[in-house]
Amino acid sequence: MASSSPAGYNPAMQAVGIRVLSTLVWLCALPGQSLQALVQDAEAGGIVTSVVVRDLDSGRDLFRHRAERPMIPASNQKLLAAAALWSGLGQGFEFSTEFRVQEGRLMVLSGGDPNLLSETEYGPEAMFAQLLEALEGVDQHSLRGIELRPGTFTGPTRPEGWPQNQFDRSYCAPTGAFVLEAGCFRARIYPGEASRARIQILAPPAVIPVEGKIDLSNDKRKGSRFNLVERGGSLRASGSYYRKGQGFMVTAAVREPELLYRRAMQSALEGGGLSFSPAAPALDAELMVWRSPLEAALLASLKDSSNFHAEQSLRVLGAEKRADGSLRGGVLAMRDQLQSLMGKLPDSLQLVDGSGLSRGNRVSADFLVELIDRVLASSYAEVFLASLAQGGVDGTLEKRFRGPLKGRVRAKTGTINGVSSLSGVVQVSSGKIRVFSILMNYPLKANRGRPNPRATQDKMVAAMLRLEG
Repeated sequence: MASSSPAGYNPAMQAVGIRVLSTLVWLCALPGQSLQALVQDAEAGGIVTSVVVRDLDSGRDLFRHRAERPMIPASNQKLLAAAALWSGLGQGFEFSTEFRVQEGRLMVLSGGDPNLLSETEYGPEAMFAQLLEALEGVDQHSLRGIELRPGTFTGPTRPEGWPQNQFDRSYCAPTGAFVLEAGCFRARIYPGEASRARIQILAPPAVIPVEGKIDLSNDKRKGSRFNLVERGGSLRASGSYYRKGQGFMVTAAVREPELLYRRAMQSALEGGGLSFSPAAPALDAELMVWRSPLEAALLASLKDSSNFHAEQSLRVLGAEKRADGSLRGGVLAMRDQLQSLMGKLPDSLQLVDGSGLSRGNRVSADFLVELIDRVLASSYAEVFLASLAQGGVDGTLEKRFRGPLKGRVRAKTGTINGVSSLSGVVQVSSGKIRVFSILMNYPLKANRGRPNPRATQDKMVAAMLRLEG
């Protein structure tokens, strides 16, 4: 499976900031084990390892090991989702939320927007402010109520196989028709003046009551044992916080995203002077359409590895392509688009979700390299590269590749228990780009002799520079 790269591809690489070191000879002279030796060491330590390295210009594979073996990809699954989204929706696609008044009631028609994050230009505060202006424009100062219309965005909020005992964690945030803040709340805990810690709710912009309390403790160790979770639209607090602490930020998934969406909207409208009354004028009017770009969602999905943005965006793909905004509709639409992009899909390919948190996904390193190769031959090659974390610079690779490879690696990381992966591109010289995929699966049980997967992957990428070809 090989395809040639388009003319002009390397300038695109340079445009998104992958640096070229001055002396390729010096790079190739860097000491280190061969790629084959590193793979053998990993497997001797109990890590089943699949690796493919391809020269982009020639389309020739320079190294293959267990290339077609189906592996659990973890967040490398997001590469499949992103390719499907760009292919199916187009680079300029915008999510849309429609607002209208019908018989005096505010109707909100979901477009599945994943980008409603505070302190961004697409945040809920900006959306609600524009909504107030639209209501003012039609002289509507009172409403009979709010009706949230989900359209086809129905069904379960989390994919099959996600760990139910971790649903309060930010990486397990729910998806759905109406979700603010990527399905999470943010709060700051810090010492109060009495015996209780203070809890400051930062997002979403809604009135959220706090039940229970977090006591202050003079014991630093005991002062780290606290809990803050959302249940039924309230935050439930328990445990203790260190009295001399400097403050602690909590980001956790919510259980009632639609309730908080409605509450935040009503609070913003009332704060802007609008009232709610059964006697409000029975006006009918089109108000506005709020839009945000697909590019912002894929940046969060790939560079920062947001599970929420991957899953929520796929639901939109399902709604657009299959009139089915459920999680299942999104996965089926992803399969459709991958088949359109790649041709016949391998029988071993298993798609359960778009983020890679499910352990039921299966993909090969061979498939991932071919996928990246084809994306780099597409019209969205540059935005794809810009969306990947850059080694030693940003995203999930900010603290990796800080040596000679700083700025020269763009890749997607992936980690869940028993899985570590890294797939992307590395620049060898101004005229040489190598596409690679490293997928590692290993037993969940701890093994003292097991090499560190991430450190091994970093060495493997460096070893790719020494491959002939």
